[in-house]
Amino acid sequence: MKVHPDGSRRQYISDRLSGKKSKQDANYRPAEHDTNENCSECQHYLSPGGPESSCKIVAGIVEGDMLSDYFQPRTEENSGAGVNININIGR
Repeated sequence: MKVHPDGSRRQYISDRLSGKKSKQDANYRPAEHDTNENCSECQHYLSPGGPESSCKIVAGIVEGDMLSDYFQPRTEENSGAGVNININIGR
């Protein structure tokens, strides 16, 4: 049975069902130190600062100082700030 690189079978199944790319397929690698092109500055980066940061595209735990071929700069428009959740209860 296949296992996710972080050792979790559950995470492997979840990532495969979601269509995420493997780190190898995404060319996940250390970012250059003299640029702002890294996962922590990418619009696809999730849970920044959390114990297990992740990505919308790359499978597994993703570190902020790494980079993949799917890097897209985070902007004010795509940063996730100002997300609204509307809940309708009854009439």
